Amino acid sequence: MNGMDNTPEKRCCDECGHTGTDGGSTSESYCGACGATVPYPEKDICQSCGATNCMLVACPKCGGRYSLDEEQSNDIHAV
Repeated sequence: MNGMDNTPEKRCCDECGHTGTDGGSTSESYCGACGATVPYPEKDICQSCGATNCMLVACPKCGGRYSLDEEQSNDIHAV
């Protein structure tokens, strides 16, 4: 939730273009340091490169970086 109007945060995958309000993958994370998609880590440490505080939300479709949609408009629906 974005706190402004109690609607889910809308996201867009930087890799495949998937959009939605589904919150991202529940089994994988995307490393902002090396770009690897790895199994969801117990701690904020990339299992591929060892970087810390870099794990981001992964796309539920392809595992790519699932960024907040800058526009946050109402035309994105979970797929």
